[in-house]
Amino acid sequence: MQKVLERDWRTTFLPQFQACVRAGSYSFMCSYNRINGVPACANKKLLTDILRGEWGFEGYVVSDEGALELIMLGHHYTRTFLETAVASMNAGCNLELSYGMRNNVFMHIPQALAMGNITLQMLRDRVRPLFYTRMRLGEFDPPAMNPYSTLDLSAVQSPEHRNLSLEAAVKSFVLLKNVRGTLPLRARDLAAGLAIARVLLGEAGANPAGRLPATWPAGMHQVPPMENYTMEGRTYRYYGQEAPLYPFGYGLSYTTFQYRDLVLSPPALPVCANLSVSVVLENTGQRDGEEVVQLYLRWEQSSVPVPRWQLVAFRRVAVLAGRETKLSFQVVAEQRAIWAQDWHLEPGTFTLFVGGQQPGQQMRVPSEVLSARFTVTGAARPLRGC
Repeated sequence: MQKVLERDWRTTFLPQFQACVRAGSYSFMCSYNRINGVPACANKKLLTDILRGEWGFEGYVVSDEGALELIMLGHHYTRTFLETAVASMNAGCNLELSYGMRNNVFMHIPQALAMGNITLQMLRDRVRPLFYTRMRLGEFDPPAMNPYSTLDLSAVQSPEHRNLSLEAAVKSFVLLKNVRGTLPLRARDLAAGLAIARVLLGEAGANPAGRLPATWPAGMHQVPPMENYTMEGRTYRYYGQEAPLYPFGYGLSYTTFQYRDLVLSPPALPVCANLSVSVVLENTGQRDGEEVVQLYLRWEQSSVPVPRWQLVAFRRVAVLAGRETKLSFQVVAEQRAIWAQDWHLEPGTFTLFVGGQQPGQQMRVPSEVLSARFTVTGAARPLRGC
């Protein structure tokens, strides 16, 4: 098995989870995989040392469905479910999501406690965030005092929530190419577009290649090949109850944007300082629209391997046709940190990229991506020392 360097998973795989902690998430799920031979749900370094110790997470960790059983049955990391219960409890797992077996892993916790493999204090520590969550959800309150007890399908299917689901679906579409201004579809094209969507999205595999039928609905013969459109994830699972009801392109205001006047301040900053960024975004198209402005950072030299690009900021911005807006961002010192047995900040030269359709867009005219360099001065130092 190939060993994954801690530096690699610290800089590539873990930042998004740390962002979830900072955003206030109270629940994480440990997955099926293993890192350097240790299954995630039995990995104390991940679930306790980093998640709780370094990041200050106070919530609970639930296993992916069957992940605890697979510690023994799949990874052969343990020999019995009793041993698996001890390993996962010690690692920091609070709750088991089982395949449905009556004799699942956490059913062996009483035996582990009786044998002294886990302590009563550990059991209390694992249970506390579970009951705290249940209390926050009002499970121990009289139904009249619990606002969640009145929720039913009428709330889920309310116009407000259906509109929110539709908005999420529309904003999640990715338009790779808009030939001859096909999108947004006009009202008379919606029925034809829906027919196309049913052909392309049918999650039984009748049309795995996404090919279009030989006979087009009337009025749709000029639509470009559908490989120009993509949707991230599985439609029915991720796009909510509204996704199957509308063809792709519905509500999209496809337009063009141009960036200019990128300013980095200061262009040379001390090792612990933050960088201020401003840029002007102009809607050069004929329709009102939204742009997701993205900022990526690149190290020009570093003492250890680092990502080719690192996302450091993004913002969805609505701009009217023919109008412009000035945007401000801040890139904090922590986003320049590198892992070398600990998080460190180093001096050197950095390049900041600002634009849409990143990373990897070709830097050639008329590319919309702007870039500028800045330098960091001073001696290298641990991030916690700033």
